[in-house]
Amino acid sequence: MGLDNDNTERVLHEELVLGDLTIRDFRQPADEPGYAIGSCVIAGTMFHVEAIRVRRDENGCQVGCDDPNDRYADLCSLDEHAFQTIEIPGLEGEWVLWVRPFCE
Repeated sequence: MGLDNDNTERVLHEELVLGDLTIRDFRQPADEPGYAIGSCVIAGTMFHVEAIRVRRDENGCQVGCDDPNDRYADLCSLDEHAFQTIEIPGLEGEWVLWVRPFCE
């Protein structure tokens, strides 16, 4: 798509359909090529949908890729095991999706 008006993020999809999940306003901060964020609605409630690019290191462990803010490390604080990954149309690599509710 392209950069938004203030060049701080790249708009990836206004609506991205991944199987039964539709992510709205899916975008990527210009300074974080390994991260993207959008939103979805589940049972009438808004959720953040975050995508973090991952790879396997030399020991076969899953690690964040192009992740200057250590978002993958934050996600790993919830579970110590490797996460299932997906491919996202228009983006390279394997991605972990994290769906969490908006704060009140």
